[in-house]
Amino acid sequence: MNIASTLEEYVAIRSGVFKLDTTAIFIPYIVYLIDRNKYDSLEDADRILTDFATQYNFTLDEMVFRNLLSHIIQSEFVYQDLASKTFVSNTQKIRTHSFSEFTKEALSSFESLKRKCNEYLTTEIGIPAPSEDELTDAVFHLIQSVCDTATYGGEGGAKTTANTAYKVALNDFVLYAEANCPEIVDEINKLAVSDILWRVVSSGEEHNISFRNNASIFLDTRFVLRLMGLEGEYWERLTKTLVVQIKERGGRLVLFDHVKTEIEQIIRNAQSICKSSKFDIAKASRVAKEFYRNPAKYTDVYISELLYDLLHNSEDAYNFVIEEHDYDSETDQFQIDYHELKDNVIQEYKKANPQFDESECDDSIEVDVRSITMCYRARGDFSTDRVDDITVLFLTTNTAILRAAQNTKGNEVAAGKMPIGMTAEYLSTFLSLGERIDYLQSNRVLMLAYCYGAVQPTKTEIQEFVQALNTERKAKKYSKDKVSYLKQSQTFARLYTINEKLPVTYRKTLEELEHTRVNEIRKENETLQQKVEDREVIIEGLRGENTNLQKEVTRLTQAIEARDNAEQDQRNKANEFAETVIQKCQKYLTTAIGFIITAIPFVLDRLIPAIKWDWIASFWTNTGSTINLLVFITGCFVLLISWIMKCQKIQQGLKSVLVFCYLFIKSNKAK
Repeated sequence: MNIASTLEEYVAIRSGVFKLDTTAIFIPYIVYLIDRNKYDSLEDADRILTDFATQYNFTLDEMVFRNLLSHIIQSEFVYQDLASKTFVSNTQKIRTHSFSEFTKEALSSFESLKRKCNEYLTTEIGIPAPSEDELTDAVFHLIQSVCDTATYGGEGGAKTTANTAYKVALNDFVLYAEANCPEIVDEINKLAVSDILWRVVSSGEEHNISFRNNASIFLDTRFVLRLMGLEGEYWERLTKTLVVQIKERGGRLVLFDHVKTEIEQIIRNAQSICKSSKFDIAKASRVAKEFYRNPAKYTDVYISELLYDLLHNSEDAYNFVIEEHDYDSETDQFQIDYHELKDNVIQEYKKANPQFDESECDDSIEVDVRSITMCYRARGDFSTDRVDDITVLFLTTNTAILRAAQNTKGNEVAAGKMPIGMTAEYLSTFLSLGERIDYLQSNRVLMLAYCYGAVQPTKTEIQEFVQALNTERKAKKYSKDKVSYLKQSQTFARLYTINEKLPVTYRKTLEELEHTRVNEIRKENETLQQKVEDREVIIEGLRGENTNLQKEVTRLTQAIEARDNAEQDQRNKANEFAETVIQKCQKYLTTAIGFIITAIPFVLDRLIPAIKWDWIASFWTNTGSTINLLVFITGCFVLLISWIMKCQKIQQGLKSVLVFCYLFIKSNKAK
């Protein structure tokens, strides 16, 4: 892989062509991707980075990518369209559309130069036409050798493997172009500068950051939880990559004893709450959510193993340096004001969330404040303006504690000094300076074109760049250490200056945006919960009304039953009265009739002689005996009475009449 020389890197940085720093060149790449793919959310950095690799055929360090994505959001290079609910580029802040146009322009220029070179080789020189790959190699040799020969007399890094015959044949192409088509010279310079810039950002001379003073990197609680995999595989992968970088560059990982204690408490509390019947995933910690969602992985045995590795500082797992810093904070001149720092931390939290209640987070605030306090004491009066000279650094995920520290101790950043702490994304960005980007050589034309599309240098800038190469080659004021320092300075300015220029509401990292979204979801859940509770109150009221209605129905039912029972009692009494009357009639009527029958013959003996109808007298005389007639008549009446008393219909009719009369009399009395 061709690498950029120290001179090329030096000129590229001093020229200001990168606008910000070498890593920020990829911002137009990302903004164009966001605008093209129309994402409805920017929280999934992993997904966007995957799309980035697909689109551009190379990838970036994940932490660096997250930092650039945060920069894009902070600078409002993109915004969410209200109609489509997707993110699009802010054309007033960044020329995203021209990124594509400039890229196409560079590709077109390269293809045009290839055709001109092919015509020159076959027509002017008279040698057989090269293959496509040989021609591409020859053109790269041409654009790299132009700067090499014209500006710094053979010194420089970029070398190609083009066929010697074609290399020699193209040596005089520039002179030929100046005489026959001078516009091609400008195209060659444009492509040459674009090639240098791409090699500077993708394959510098390994001006990597190394911790020259065996820096102590103190880790905060959440970083360690991520390193342990307790916030998911994504964060575990990112933090482990950074830890490897720190160790490779000479840093040592340090864990305060009070941080270790807090981590242990978080794990044990999460393990306990996941088993509780009152577990609420919306209010649970990230660790508790991880335990809850992956019960097969986070068994009691597995969690105990995690705790063992932490508490016993397992060399295979982490190999932290555990330090205890117990001291009187008021006796050390290098100590930050503990109470002022805590107050400033709370203020930072309340800026982001006016409803923040410090009493609920007092323990975690105490841990962070104490860590910052101890880091200041451990560093003493030493300060530096470059990362590779750092002796003590607090590596945290909490940007609020870092801002609070700057507001308390004195703004080191404003003085151009490295702060006491950094986020993982910031430190990764520094450590990635000089890291090589892997890409296929077959895509190098495309890489050059993308770089030109991102930088978009003017013709004047290109001419000044070429001239600066020649000037600096002669002056020889550059060195590898100076280039490394300038890279760090540029990155420092981009990372920290941008936040000073933005309103507080926009001073957010991507992680803070994710946290904000979590809070929004939590608020939405609380709103929904409130609605549910309100509806439950309404339902409870309806239940109360329903209960009252049921009581009223029960009362009416009981009243109806009581009325029916009273009426039934009246009917029963009426029936009893009727039956009693009928029974008495059966008993006394027969006796009365018997007396009447007995008296009838005597009456007839007195009446018949007085009757003037002869046939009756004759009938009576001819009966033969009064006793016989009495027996006959008595028998007839007894039979009649017996038939009447045994006739059910007559009894029922009689009974109905008696019941009706009874009830009628009772009802009139009640009135």
